[in-house]
Amino acid sequence: MYKSGIPKELTASVDMSLESPRIIYTKHDSVVYYSPFESDTATHVLTIVKLFNQLSSTNIKIYTSLKIQNYVQDFSNSNISFCSSENPKEISIKANIIITHGACARSFIAQKIPTIIIGPYGLGGWVTPDNINYLLKDNFKGRPSGRYNELVPLEILADEFLELKEEENLSALLRKNAIAVDNYTKQFDIENKQEFINKQNEVYRNFIDTRKRYRLIPKLASNVHIIKEKETTSVQRSAINDVLFSLPESDLDF
Repeated sequence: MYKSGIPKELTASVDMSLESPRIIYTKHDSVVYYSPFESDTATHVLTIVKLFNQLSSTNIKIYTSLKIQNYVQDFSNSNISFCSSENPKEISIKANIIITHGACARSFIAQKIPTIIIGPYGLGGWVTPDNINYLLKDNFKGRPSGRYNELVPLEILADEFLELKEEENLSALLRKNAIAVDNYTKQFDIENKQEFINKQNEVYRNFIDTRKRYRLIPKLASNVHIIKEKETTSVQRSAINDVLFSLPESDLDF
């Protein structure tokens, strides 16, 4: 049971990283910013644009929704290009460094791509075995304990690029990152988002179908408990503590 009062059997851990595109690693310098289509904002993508407007020697390709692209592309210099799509699974990206934030970072790390986190909470930095557990706990939102929309220091970002390029054991490091992500996700009962929605829709269709409804077995939700008093019995929800209904003693068998 959760603090919201929603019973645990009506929730599921959904792996949003499964909605991410496929990455093809290339040895050539190819920096990509991938915007999580469901959670990113034009303000944050504009932060990326402002950073790379100052890093004019570095070309970057930004993958984002068409709506955000139309908003920010007029502010970008010639070293920045855009690609828009509304379906992440249709995208195949070639890159040797990817910049992103959120759950999709897990997918990229699992694909053994050097990943730098710049999120709504600042610069999380280049993901390494030394910092990945801290970043995982915060779902790669940015700098652990960072402030919302905090400034991303350009000099530190440039140092992150330099350290990454000078890493002599990059392949081994990326393998360790991928193992850390795999170990992290094993603790959840993870489903694909669409699979979860389909399952719930099927339960709902069975419920409204009078021919199939009888097959459903009613259960008392785990966040509901029964309070017995002298003359009545109340059914109350945990966390919220509201009384759903009361029954007289004569109706307790029901």
